Amino acid sequence: MKVLFFDIDGTLIDAKGRVPLSAARAIALTRKKGNKVIINSGRCMAGIPKVVRDLKPDGYVCGCGTAVYLDGKTLFHSTLPKDLCRKILLENREKGYAGQMEEETVTWFDLCCRKIPWVQFAKMFWMFKDSARLIGKKIPADFQFDKFFVLGTPQADLEGLAKIAGPTMEVIPREQGCAEIVQRGCSKATGMDLICQELGVTLDDCYAFGDSNNDIPMLEHITHSVAMGGLNGDILPYCEYQTTTLENHGIYNALKHYGLI
Repeated sequence: MKVLFFDIDGTLIDAKGRVPLSAARAIALTRKKGNKVIINSGRCMAGIPKVVRDLKPDGYVCGCGTAVYLDGKTLFHSTLPKDLCRKILLENREKGYAGQMEEETVTWFDLCCRKIPWVQFAKMFWMFKDSARLIGKKIPADFQFDKFFVLGTPQADLEGLAKIAGPTMEVIPREQGCAEIVQRGCSKATGMDLICQELGVTLDDCYAFGDSNNDIPMLEHITHSVAMGGLNGDILPYCEYQTTTLENHGIYNALKHYGLI
């Protein structure tokens, strides 16, 4: 048995939120051979789109390792204390760091931030519309999250963002000036370790597929790491192999290359 870990955005789904037919076919074929398919994403469970769930993966590493699920069981879940969540929300509002705060069942969007990049905001709200809840002036009593994602933050502001997040969290710069703020000690790699421990396999039995900076902890953690084609070169030093683009049968070609289908 081999274990395959897949990022979502840019790896399994395209810019229009679709899973190419060749990728879906490759996933079905490798599962038929007895291999395990695990989604390993920066998204929390609430944000996993239906098109990905329809692939019937065997498990999920969500929120950059803040939650791990396998065969319908929760192996691990770490959420932030409510008082810290409220503090982060209020300081983000004041500084103008707009974005979404994500947890297991809800994706929160704050309407009271001083500076909201509305085009990006609308795009992200649409992407997470099935789990989205808006926050007005009154913060809901059940407001809590595992991680958050900031839209369009200039690189010069990342240091200030890190101060707001505090020592228990770390900031991962993303494309287009965005940033992902995750719990320190949780990562896509720690989630992989939990899955391997539960399945009784080693990292030599694993394959990882990704396309962006927040995939680096996953890609550098194992030997068999695959970069999707048509991306920037930041992750290439951490990858054993680069496949074709997602739209050009990238997943199918990679699984064929490794004899996984």
